[in-house]
Amino acid sequence: MRNASLRLRYLLNRCVEDRLNASAAALTFVSLFALVPLLTVTLSIASALLATPLAELFATEQSPSA
Repeated sequence: MRNASLRLRYLLNRCVEDRLNASAAALTFVSLFALVPLLTVTLSIASALLATPLAELFATEQSPSA
C-alpha cells in the first residue's frame, strides 16, 4: 500500500511539474484546428465524386416520361 501511495504522489508531482493540463489543452486546441481543413478536404472530394451521379439521377427523375 505504501508503494502505491508513493507512486501516486510521484505521478501527481510529475503532472504538476510538467504542466500536464496546459500541454493537454494545447494539444486539444491544435487538434481541433487540424480537423477543420481535414473535414473541408474530405467533404470537397466527396461532393466532387458524388456530384455527377446525383445530378444524373435528379435529371432522369425530373424529366417527363414519354
